[in-house]
Amino acid sequence: MSLTTEAQITGEIYDDVGPLPFVKIQLSINNSQTESDFDGIYSLKIPNGGNKTDITFITERISILIKNINLKNLSKLNLGKILIPNYKTISIKEYKELNEIEKKNCKPIYHWAQHIGYTLMEFEFENDLSKKYVIWQCGKTEKHISNFEFDEFNKRITIDWKESNICE
Repeated sequence: MSLTTEAQITGEIYDDVGPLPFVKIQLSINNSQTESDFDGIYSLKIPNGGNKTDITFITERISILIKNINLKNLSKLNLGKILIPNYKTISIKEYKELNEIEKKNCKPIYHWAQHIGYTLMEFEFENDLSKKYVIWQCGKTEKHISNFEFDEFNKRITIDWKESNICE
């Protein structure tokens, strides 16, 4: 009789504002998934025995794919705290200088003004990120990962595990 043990992957997911609740976290090895809680914390059990997996964090606006996580002899892996960059914001003046195709990748950002109601302040430009790096924290160690691919069409950041494994 063979006992199947399970490994566990845990961590936290944030953006520039704070914890990200309800982020969908999905593993490629067995399609298991979970969601982060109100504090951006998640925990996902995976069966032992696999060699490598990919993990994807899917928010409403952008996703992060971490490729080639080594699962061999893994019982627990804390991925630490991942801070997802937001899209770049641009001024109304910058927006007016864009071509029509670029303008289609912008979303207006309105602010409330007490006497005049909502007013257009700036745009969110989905073809570019606010930061050219993803911040990864594990304990007191922090790493700025700039070696990643950003797929503008699918709104996905892809990072190879060997670039980010500060929590191993």
